[in-house]
Amino acid sequence: MKILIIGLGSVGQRHLQNLRSIYKKKINIEILRQRGFDKVIREKEILKNKIIKKYYNLKENLSFFEATKKKPDLVIISNPSSMHEKFIIMSLKKKLNFFVEKPALTSAKKIKPIVKMINKHNVISMVGFQSRFNPLLIKVKKIIEGKSLGKIINADFKWHTFLPDFHRYENYKKSYAARKKLGGGVVFSLIHEIDIIQWFFGMPKTTYAIKNFHKKINIESEENVHCLMKFKNKNNYFDIFLNLSFTEKKNIRKFKIIFEHGTLYCNLEKNFFEIYKLNKLVKKIKIKIKRNDLFKNEIKHLIKAIKRNVKTEISFEEGAKSVVIAEKIIDSFNKSKELNI
Repeated sequence: MKILIIGLGSVGQRHLQNLRSIYKKKINIEILRQRGFDKVIREKEILKNKIIKKYYNLKENLSFFEATKKKPDLVIISNPSSMHEKFIIMSLKKKLNFFVEKPALTSAKKIKPIVKMINKHNVISMVGFQSRFNPLLIKVKKIIEGKSLGKIINADFKWHTFLPDFHRYENYKKSYAARKKLGGGVVFSLIHEIDIIQWFFGMPKTTYAIKNFHKKINIESEENVHCLMKFKNKNNYFDIFLNLSFTEKKNIRKFKIIFEHGTLYCNLEKNFFEIYKLNKLVKKIKIKIKRNDLFKNEIKHLIKAIKRNVKTEISFEEGAKSVVIAEKIIDSFNKSKELNI
């Protein structure tokens, strides 16, 4: 199998390392990247005295045209978010299967035309939401779908992190996550939580959001966002609160779902969830999870789908739903700014 990787930052190198670890010599990998970044990264750490070209021993292409002459079986798009649309469309014009890192796009305008091209050319696509391969979240989704705790009353999702700690080897203010023109900001950068909400509950009917306009880490894109989503699932109406932050010096990633007959608390930092009924703990599940295993399971799922010529579970159409929600959140807090709220 021939694979082209576009972009060799932190996540691009993770995919490269995982592909070689899993498939060894069964795959042939080539790359297309900007030449400014040449550091080798493993688990967010820089390997000293190592440069990309020599360390990985890969063929570097000078253009997309050159890189796709041999018709790769898969294009992995892992460059800055603002460039995803360009390389998705270029891949589709050549009828190439593609995997795109989250967010799939930074605007919902091109979703329908891209989906139309995917269907026309029978292309296999996937968006990089590795959280969907988390066994803890899979169990929570089954509880929601099984309705053993009754109707959903409301839910509260929170992901607080500190952007300057993301990649300590770079100036965080110059990272894609900090810069609007590269598709950054807390909404698109932490879009995994939006995808989990959509995966669990479907698309919200209404979305309201405000952002904290006080700059704490002085980046040009939004640093903190507070959001309320209203859902209707058959005859069940419920609200979900979402809080995203780039300025929290202690990582917090958790959610709470209040059901008719119990409450589920999930901690994604410590990898456990608990269910309470009438103030009593009735169930606790804790799972040992290696973060990189989620990426490995993601890539295995994709390669298997390509070999079988079947749709992935997180196709572009499915993965782009989070972009629609993210755009509504951003539109909402932009309107609140105009109203001086």
